[in-house]
Amino acid sequence: MDTRKQYRYLGSEQDIGVPELHKRLSTGKTISASQWREMGYQMIDDRKYTKALRCFEDAEDPHGITLSHAYITEQNGLTNRALGLLELANIDFIEASDFFLKARGITKAVQCRKEGGDLKGAVKILADNGAYEDAAWLSADIGLFLETSEIYTKLNKHERALAGYARGKEFKRMFNYLRKFEAEIEPCCRKQYVLFGYLKEFGESDATPYELEKRVLDLFGSLEEQEIILSRLGMMKKLFEMLGTNKKYMEAYEVGVSYGLTANSVQLLRAGGPAGYSV
Repeated sequence: MDTRKQYRYLGSEQDIGVPELHKRLSTGKTISASQWREMGYQMIDDRKYTKALRCFEDAEDPHGITLSHAYITEQNGLTNRALGLLELANIDFIEASDFFLKARGITKAVQCRKEGGDLKGAVKILADNGAYEDAAWLSADIGLFLETSEIYTKLNKHERALAGYARGKEFKRMFNYLRKFEAEIEPCCRKQYVLFGYLKEFGESDATPYELEKRVLDLFGSLEEQEIILSRLGMMKKLFEMLGTNKKYMEAYEVGVSYGLTANSVQLLRAGGPAGYSV
């Protein structure tokens, strides 16, 4: 790509061409700042970065100077990597990325960040510069699922944000997200993620649920819906506990007797069962 187009920063004078500029230099004629600048961009296109730096210095062009330093530092990184000096190469690439970022060369800044092994930094550059979709794809590709979710949250793409939390096994964050954006998430989608997270966090135990688990169960909806879920999952101790807590003693008794909780059922009825029912 023509660097003069990518980093447009030229004066108003007509481009007289690099050969003509060389001719003027050889005859002692004065060259304007804009012409030095034009020559600097031509040197960058020709990959003569040190010469480009001198041109931009003569033009007193801060942008061009920064851009030249970026390319020179990137070349140092490539050289050090070829020599097997990987640690030095990575340092060069990160420094080059910073230079490119100052010169508003976002694509090159991201590329050098990747070359230097700072993938999280590359994601941040993309996100900070509004390239949210690219940042989200890159973060997911390298396993930064929490960052993926945070980016999609900014874009109000709830299903993708939830998918990021699920892939990253950030279930507590996922539950909080489901509560916060409950009204904006499709009910079917919401229940699927609640069920997925519930199974991952609490599905291996049929013990009496604590407060955190109870709050997650509330995400399923009404008490009837929660009871259906527990029944389908075969969590009969939890179902028995829920029915008893909600004073559905007869239903709790039937569940207890049917699934080997006879002693618990009798104790429940003795403690607070419905009037007129004796055991």
